Amino acid sequence: MLRRSNGYFIYSTVEGVSFQPQDIPVGPVALALGGGQVAPGIKAALVGARPGYRIRALIPPELGWSTNPDLLPSPPTFATKRQLQVHAKEPLLLEILVLRVDGQTREQS
Repeated sequence: MLRRSNGYFIYSTVEGVSFQPQDIPVGPVALALGGGQVAPGIKAALVGARPGYRIRALIPPELGWSTNPDLLPSPPTFATKRQLQVHAKEPLLLEILVLRVDGQTREQS
């Protein structure tokens, strides 16, 4: 889930979030941390993470999307990308549930 630092909702990959329109695709996002395509603040938050970790990271603008709006993870629709672009110059709060890392999967209970 991506929010402004004041809690204002921007985008989520979780189904059923009441603030998000029904037509926005949801589901897990796969990221490869190498190659420079992931926002540096998100990469730093994910390094060392294991399946099942819940991470809450405040991403400063210089480590987020302010310098490159095409960095991953990228919202899927024009409206969600626009929200990210409008707020890219402020700190953003990202909540992550790690499901898989290098072939490891989180055990479902």
